[in-house]
Amino acid sequence: MYSKALRLLLITAFFVQTVAAQNLTKSPYSSIGIGDLAYSANATQVAMGRLSQGFRKPFELNYQNPASYGSLLQTCYEAGGIMSVGKLSSNAGSSDLNNGSFGYLSLGFPVSKKLKWGAAFGLLPFSS
Repeated sequence: MYSKALRLLLITAFFVQTVAAQNLTKSPYSSIGIGDLAYSANATQVAMGRLSQGFRKPFELNYQNPASYGSLLQTCYEAGGIMSVGKLSSNAGSSDLNNGSFGYLSLGFPVSKKLKWGAAFGLLPFSS
């Protein structure tokens, strides 16, 4: 009986990993608040210099401008990730920070092409 419990404990200890909060930011002050606020845009908008309000295309979602949903011609979806690379340094030493996380997931579709109505929904983090 003790050998089975000991084996289970050893196997469990082997697979346990450390979990840390506020791991997706380079700011040492984010542990006392909600963290660094995330910019709410998809990869296309960020690649164009964070252009968002004037962006309206029939095959891409722009959740910064809900009026653009009326121009959707077909169902479109998009998912993205965030990669953060940086280095913190002080008099005591330095530390490299390399983090990756979920960025966003969005889905948009035309409701009525005749009336130019569209709808969208998705998941987007508020802060890191």
